[in-house]
Amino acid sequence: MFSFRKLTKMALVAVTLAWAPDGLVAQANAGAMAQQQQMQQLQQRLHQNAQALGQSVQQMQRIQQRAQLLQQNCSQDALQLQQRQNLQLHEQQQLRTHQQVGEMANSVSGAAQEMVKAMERLRLMAQDPDGNWNGEAAGEMQRLQERLHQVTGEMEEGLQIMERLRQRLNQGN
Repeated sequence: MFSFRKLTKMALVAVTLAWAPDGLVAQANAGAMAQQQQMQQLQQRLHQNAQALGQSVQQMQRIQQRAQLLQQNCSQDALQLQQRQNLQLHEQQQLRTHQQVGEMANSVSGAAQEMVKAMERLRLMAQDPDGNWNGEAAGEMQRLQERLHQVTGEMEEGLQIMERLRQRLNQGN
């Protein structure tokens, strides 16, 4: 139901447009088209960010799995060392190091799991068709996505270092 006031405004707009010079109508159409084009570009950018986040999520899940495997392997290495009788000082230090690397790997696994959750939430936000995204918000979302991707790379490097450390420890056996 329209009120009398709304009907009056709509009629006034219609009369104004009917009497308006063609240049004003063309200008209004061009403005609407430009705004529609900006919205399409924004939606495309958000979709691309969501895809990139999906890739980062997969990479983070692989990091989590590798960290869990590293933790399990370090626990097994430590158990094997503990089962030996009369450990030498070097072996005792090696045991402690295996335990510490295993604990670090466990922490990385937990952090990766939390990162996956955060990235999934961000990806869902980016894909939300009802999201109230303007250019600034989309830019902030893109910066966050880039930062999460950077963190993923740093976690990958840290995990590689821990894996090499475990290999070096096992070479000493």
